[in-house]
Amino acid sequence: MKKAVALFLCGAVLSSLILAGCTEKKETETSQTTLQTENTSKVETQTETTESSSKPVYDNKRLDADKLQKVIELYKEKEPNAEHYTPVYEDGIPGYGSYIYLSDENSFRFDYSSINGQSVCLIFDTIGEMAYFDFRMNYGDNTYWTYGVNVPVGVSQLESFIDSWLEGDLSEFTLDDSALAENKDNILKDIPILYARLAKVADNAFPELGFGLDELGVDFGTKYTSIDPTQLTSTEFEITNEHKFANGVCSDCGMVWTQYFFDVLGKYPQDTEDYRVLYEQKSKSLLRAEDELRCSANGADSAELIYFSNREETLEECKVNIVNSNGKPDCSIIYTLDEKMVSLGEGVITYKYQYYLSISAKPGEYDKVFESREALAENCDVFLFIRNDNGVGTDAYSSKSDEEIKKILDADGCEFFTKDEFLNMFMERHNAFFESIDKGMVWIDTTLADAGINWK
Repeated sequence: MKKAVALFLCGAVLSSLILAGCTEKKETETSQTTLQTENTSKVETQTETTESSSKPVYDNKRLDADKLQKVIELYKEKEPNAEHYTPVYEDGIPGYGSYIYLSDENSFRFDYSSINGQSVCLIFDTIGEMAYFDFRMNYGDNTYWTYGVNVPVGVSQLESFIDSWLEGDLSEFTLDDSALAENKDNILKDIPILYARLAKVADNAFPELGFGLDELGVDFGTKYTSIDPTQLTSTEFEITNEHKFANGVCSDCGMVWTQYFFDVLGKYPQDTEDYRVLYEQKSKSLLRAEDELRCSANGADSAELIYFSNREETLEECKVNIVNSNGKPDCSIIYTLDEKMVSLGEGVITYKYQYYLSISAKPGEYDKVFESREALAENCDVFLFIRNDNGVGTDAYSSKSDEEIKKILDADGCEFFTKDEFLNMFMERHNAFFESIDKGMVWIDTTLADAGINWK
């Protein structure tokens, strides 16, 4: 059972945060030596002071009200109900980012999580211009987290906050746990990397506006943001594919790609031994920022890669299935669009309408399938299943006219596509689907072409 240890920041840390200066020295790698280097003081213009050292001191950098309003309006445009996080990602940085505007609290929250569970969040109050941090660190059976939300810092003093934490050598935390000594060096190494990743992701949260958090007035500084955010944390690892796959089989050892896929997923934490799953890295190739990528293996002889977009009562999926068939991969692609969610009772949910397109070709011949719209039409089957109350579907394309089908879907408020329109939709989107899946597997060092699906 995992043991969770809370790291509490005490008043001494807050005092050192207020009084400590910071350096402009750039770093490219983190180490215990750099983290313990004594800061030189930097004179800052103060516009607001307090008699008590227990309160943060503001400098002269304020949030830009005009830019702040633009960010709020952009978030509300993306999330009209203001209930969900807006995804953010950056090529080359493993993991996931997001942000949300909490209108009731007049605050923004930016999150970053690595693939293996390390995370950091930054919350800043747009009225008081104060920021709060929260780190969560996993090391084997131990989980450490900070209740940083209890220690506010000015939006332009984020770097000095990290300085005061790390240079205190963690001694300011009220900890009574032997595991701290065991993981202390890892914590000192990982916090700056996670901070650098958060800064990079957050600064690219709203490219549509042409500015980032720095221009908004939230200053991450330069000391830690100059660290390479793509470097590995102490819990991350690099996977190198040493096989030479051709049409799904290694030319050196004869291994089928599904075996490699199953083995490499096992390097990440899994709930069960036989069924392994990993949410893939997101990239700018996605059709929508909120779309998801998931790969899974139910044993060494099968693999499934899914691009899916879940939007209210509509579910769009592109599935790639690879099965080991007597030492050779058997590949297939299924594209579906489901509409009108319905209940079959006892917690069973399905969709009343399902557009369905399937492709099956020999490994290494998928480039011929996608060389033209005509080639795709010759190598795929297209259906529109309408399910009855028992969930059994019947193909409407083969039994009804387009006018009859449209009338049925219109009555349920669903969008109707002819067979040609649905095929065209997949032809237009397949590049985004497959490119996203390929980029998503960057951390397991393989591609669809390795599996036999040479789509381009």
